[in-house]
Amino acid sequence: MGVAVDLPQRRGIHEVEMPAHQLGEIRLGAGLGVGTEEVGVVLHGGLPIAPAGRETAQNKCAGFGLGAATRTRSLAAMNVRFTSIEEFSPARTAELLTQAFADYFVKIPFTETGLRQMELSDSVDLARSPVMWLDGNPVGAALIARRGATSRLAGMALVPAARGRGAGRALMEQLFTAARNRGDQRLVLEVIEQNTAAVKLYEAVGFARIRRLVGFAGSSPAGLAAEPALVEAELREVAAAVTRLDDEVGWPWQISGPTLAQLAAPAKGYTLDGAWAVVLNPAGPVVGLRALAVDGKTDRERRAVRILRALMARHPAVTGWRMSALWPEEWATWFTGAGFARQELTQWQMAREL
Repeated sequence: MGVAVDLPQRRGIHEVEMPAHQLGEIRLGAGLGVGTEEVGVVLHGGLPIAPAGRETAQNKCAGFGLGAATRTRSLAAMNVRFTSIEEFSPARTAELLTQAFADYFVKIPFTETGLRQMELSDSVDLARSPVMWLDGNPVGAALIARRGATSRLAGMALVPAARGRGAGRALMEQLFTAARNRGDQRLVLEVIEQNTAAVKLYEAVGFARIRRLVGFAGSSPAGLAAEPALVEAELREVAAAVTRLDDEVGWPWQISGPTLAQLAAPAKGYTLDGAWAVVLNPAGPVVGLRALAVDGKTDRERRAVRILRALMARHPAVTGWRMSALWPEEWATWFTGAGFARQELTQWQMAREL
C-alpha cells in the first residue's frame, strides 16, 4: 500500500521521506510492530526500572531479539526488566526500533537525531520512555510523550522474536503503572486501523476509540482565482486559535495547539474568514497541511473549503498536497469539498483513563 506522508520542517531541520522522526507523521501512532499478542500476563505493582550504569556486557548484543535457548520460553519464566531510552542510549534504541519495524507496512530508518527531534516537536520524554528486556536482551521500546496530566504513546514496537508471548501486554501494563506513579490521569494514542493486532491489544487493555482519523491527497486545480482576503498569520496565532477549540474538538496530539507551537519556518500560517491553517514546506513541489481550524459554530464547512482552495491558489507551483491521517472523519467533506481525495490509510484516536 502506498502511504502519503507530510514532509514538515521543524526548528530548521529538513525531514526527508520517511525518516525516524516521522514516526507520528504517517502518523504511525502507537503499538506498531507488536504483532499478535495473547492477553493474560498482568504485572502487579509494575516492573523495576534498572538504575543507570547497570547495563552489563552480558546484556549488550550486536543484534536484538532472543537467543535460541529462550525463544520458546513463556514470559512468566523469563527475566523481565525495563530501562529508560536515555539509559539504554537513544542511538541503540534507534537501531532496536528499526529492527522492530522491519516487517511493518513501511520501512522506517530510525536515528538518534530523529528521536531527539521528537523530543522537540512532540514532547517525547526519552527519560520516561522504556526499553523492554527479556532474559538480558533488549526486545522492544515505547515512546512516551507528556503534557500536563496526559501522556501519549507515540510509538511502540517489539522485535519479532518477542511477540506472541504476552510481551506487548506486559509492556502496556508497565506504561500504565509508570503513568499513575507520575500522577498522570490519561494515556492517549493513535493507531493505524489496518493494524488489527495492535488495535486488538489496545482495546484489550482498556483503550476506547474516540474517532477515526483520515488523510487526504490531491493536486491544485488549474485556474484557481487568487483570494485577496487570505493573509499570513504567525504560527503562534494559529496555535492559539487551535487551542481555543480544544475543549470542543479534542485534537489529536500531532495537530494540537502545543504541537503547532513548536513549528518554525519554512512552515507558514494563514487565516481567512475565521479559518486558520498551517502549510508545511510551502516551497516544495509536494506540501503538507498541518493545521485547519474554523472559529464559530456556523458555516464551518464553507469557510474550511474556502481557505483550502485559497491556499492552493496562493501556491500554484505546488504539484501535490498531502494530509496525513490525522483529521477527524467528521470533517471529511471539508477536504473533499475542496477537491482532495480521501486516502485508504486510517487511524483510530484512542484514550484510556488512569
